[in-house]
Amino acid sequence: MLAAQGFGLQAIMNVITKGRGGRALVSAEVAAIERIAKNTKPSIHTVSGTVYNQQAIAQIQKGQLPGRSTGGNIGVPREMASSTNPNAMAQDFINRMINGQKYTMTNKGNSSQPKYLYQLQNGDLILYRPAGSASIKTNSTTATIEINSSKINVENKGVVLKLKFPVKSEIKK
Repeated sequence: MLAAQGFGLQAIMNVITKGRGGRALVSAEVAAIERIAKNTKPSIHTVSGTVYNQQAIAQIQKGQLPGRSTGGNIGVPREMASSTNPNAMAQDFINRMINGQKYTMTNKGNSSQPKYLYQLQNGDLILYRPAGSASIKTNSTTATIEINSSKINVENKGVVLKLKFPVKSEIKK
């Protein structure tokens, strides 16, 4: 309890040794604090869909298209897993897609409707539109990524792969 309130080990030892229990209690408390300090903490920057994005990248690397087709076939936009933060989910996907490659990024939109174009070292292009920056056909809470890659375009009938990152599914059943 003292450790949770920010007291250091020496302060805790002084309090405990003056009361009941002596050195045994101090040793137990120190051991507990050391165990707590070694616990790994999840990154505060972890996105809720990180695992889904990892699977999607693995699918792309195997020549498969990730997500669900919004039109029931190939060559149309594909919906990714829904998320409470579509922009963070889309940015996490881009970071995984880039995977350490050198790239340049330019804003092809404006401050109110940004469109970030990533040009990767391998020649692939990724266009990222944060939620609210896509066309009027796209829900304002949905982030969009378009991937122009010769390998992916072949899998997608020659069409640039468009991925939608919604707050909730927009596919009509």
